[in-house]
Amino acid sequence: MTAIAGHRSKAHGPPPPDQPGFFAAASPRRRLRAAALRRMSSGAAVELPFQWIVEQSLAAIYVIQDDVYTYVNPTFLAMLGRSADEVIGRGPEAIARPDEAARIRENVRRRIDGEILKLRYVVELLHRDGRTVSMEVDGARVEVGGRPAVVGIGLDVSERLGHQRELEHSRQRLQELTAYINTLREAQRAKFARELHDELGGMLSSLKMDIGRLTRRTRSPAMLGVLGEMDGVAREAIDIVRRVADDLRPAVLDHLGLLAAIRGRLEQFQRRYGVKCILEPEELELPLPQSHANNIYRICQEALTNVGRHARARTLSVHLAWDGAVFVLTIDDDGVGFAATVPRPGAMGLLGMGERARELGGTLEFLPRRPRGTRLVLRVPLAAP
Repeated sequence: MTAIAGHRSKAHGPPPPDQPGFFAAASPRRRLRAAALRRMSSGAAVELPFQWIVEQSLAAIYVIQDDVYTYVNPTFLAMLGRSADEVIGRGPEAIARPDEAARIRENVRRRIDGEILKLRYVVELLHRDGRTVSMEVDGARVEVGGRPAVVGIGLDVSERLGHQRELEHSRQRLQELTAYINTLREAQRAKFARELHDELGGMLSSLKMDIGRLTRRTRSPAMLGVLGEMDGVAREAIDIVRRVADDLRPAVLDHLGLLAAIRGRLEQFQRRYGVKCILEPEELELPLPQSHANNIYRICQEALTNVGRHARARTLSVHLAWDGAVFVLTIDDDGVGFAATVPRPGAMGLLGMGERARELGGTLEFLPRRPRGTRLVLRVPLAAP
């Protein structure tokens, strides 16, 4: 530890780190630690256990003074696969790329000049074999030999950051896959809706017309009764086909836009559940890309389904607006509240809504309302009209 040895400065700064008072100047906990060391040893022997702690520390410990490393402990050297001669007396460029070395020097200067007292950040250093070592360092300004220096510790966080990068990459790939599946699903829904409407709907309409012709030609009361029942079944089947096709892919969304599609969905919701529905405003310019309109509509559709199944609401309102360049969809209900409206574990509705919001680059929030009910807020950044 002779590399950082020095006399106690006459200035008001803390004593050098190799003196017992180094810990005492920092915090009550460190003063207790220094006192414990003094009880374990006496006189000048106090330096020995402190030196042993530094040398055996599992964390890297370093001192930078006059822009060069004046001390590094064995752990620091082992993390970089270096010898003391490769680091001691050299600047950061000896163990870091030029841009990173410049950042280290700037951060040291800020502490030496008193701009900040201490700083914690991650620095990318170079191992002897050429690989990068991510070290999280935490250093502060001290006085060593009567002159300012930076003393700090470092931890190798390469593995942790690697796992974080892998996790972020996996999350990004999952979101890309989800977006692809949603796009593919919308295309399939549109295809099935067209086939139901054009093929099956056309066949049922033809059957209904045939029943009408037979009804006009017969005079038998029994036959008229049967044909009337058949006509009712055919009409009901046509309505079902239209409803299923509309659930799969509302034609109004493609032809009249998002506002009209939401209005139609609210009318259906009100008829089915008996919940009073309010749409505000009645008219709003929504120059949205088709993919955005699809996702916003699906989020609204899933929200209504969730309210109908779980909320036991009497009133529901949907509000669409522009907040600068951000499109905002707000859905309020006066039901039992969010905790009660959350589906059972394993339900995918809320998860799907969140993924669609992320696909749009937006945010989705569920907020409690007072005195009761839930508010859903979807915010999507777009170019304002």
